[in-house]
Amino acid sequence: MFPGCGGSKRKKAAIVTVGADKKAVGLAAAKFIAAEATKAIAANGKFTVAFSGGSLPKIVGPALSELKVSNTEEWYVFFSDERCVALTSDDSNFKSVQEHVVVPLSIP
Repeated sequence: MFPGCGGSKRKKAAIVTVGADKKAVGLAAAKFIAAEATKAIAANGKFTVAFSGGSLPKIVGPALSELKVSNTEEWYVFFSDERCVALTSDDSNFKSVQEHVVVPLSIP
């Protein structure tokens, strides 16, 4: 087992959330991320998160800002669906996460 992966063989039930619109989905995802970040930082001193491409960063980032999440200096951000494009391209997941998550939340 990798450190931080729990080590438990017990499977967790999937979490399915249906929202009325993108803003509602973004807020639900942001609340989940914020809660997990708080728990991870308390237990391990850091929080790791991977953002997929598409519209996810665009709907989650503003919601995280609205929640005024703290301890973002302990966040480690990764990408799970980066395209082979320039980092400055509008198709870049990196650019989207930078614009909508990293910069607004002051993640170093």
